Parts: sequence; structure tokens; C-alpha cells
Amino acid sequence: MGMRRSWLGPLAAALIGIVCLGLVLAGPVRAATVRGGTVTITYKLRLLGTVPRGQAFSLEYEYSGHSGSKWFCGNAGAPTCTGNGTAYTVQIVVPEGAKVGAVWDRWIPGDAEGHPFFHRTDTAGASTSASAYFRFGAPQATPTPQSSGMPLKLPDTGAGGMSR
Repeated sequence: MGMRRSWLGPLAAALIGIVCLGLVLAGPVRAATVRGGTVTITYKLRLLGTVPRGQAFSLEYEYSGHSGSKWFCGNAGAPTCTGNGTAYTVQIVVPEGAKVGAVWDRWIPGDAEGHPFFHRTDTAGASTSASAYFRFGAPQATPTPQSSGMPLKLPDTGAGGMSR
């Protein structure tokens, strides 16, 4: 008996070819953004130097009439602030397209309010994130004068900044 040719093989090959062509033409797969949906924003803080005992860092945020705060470190439910390059993150979920204002605060024991050291405003999009750092310097016993009257090294007051 002779071999019968099946029409199933060529049909399956044609279907697989059409599907593959469709995937190639569709391009890379991206996360779907739903209109009117929500977006997660990640905020990062890197602490450089030695953090004095009892200090804490938080993020205050505001968008569309809503406000709140989250602790990076140093408060109940948050890790201890260790410094020396340690990075901390917090995340918030906001409506897509919302303008979000964020302020990084340093909390010193005995002070009733935080000390803002960096702020920024972003529009919540598909991949929104923001980073800041705070650097602790070495304390100085006696200021060294310069021609401007400023010491060569500033006291241990910290300095903040942004990095993307």
C-alpha cells in the first residue's frame, strides 16, 4: 500500500507561519497601560556616611488633593538607618497621569518636624521612579577659615541631592 499524504501537516505549518509573522509584526510586548488606571511610583533614598543614632528619613507626597507619608528608615515598622551607601525604597500607587509632589525629609531626635532636603514633582507614567541621597560628613571641632570666611569642611549637617 502506498503512503497517503495528509493535508494536516501543510495546514499546521501554514498556521504556525501566520502566527509567527503576526508576532514579528506586532513588535515587542509591553505592559498594557489602562486609561484611568493606576501607576506605582518607586522612590529611593541612599544614605552615605555614618548616620547618627536615632535619625529617621521619610517621604511626604501629594497628588490630586491626596497626601501621605512613608518611612524609608528609622521609624517603627521601617528598617534602622545604617548609612554607608545603604539604599531604601518606598512605593506609592497613584492614578495614571497624576502630578505627584514628593519631599524627602530627615528627622532628628527631639525635633517635632522633619527637615526637607530634596523635593521634586513628576507626572505618573509607566515607569516613574526617583532617587535622592543624603551624605553625612565628618564633624569638625574648629572651623578652618578661608578668605571667604567659610570653613573648609562644613559641620555634620548632612547634604542631600538627586541622582537618576
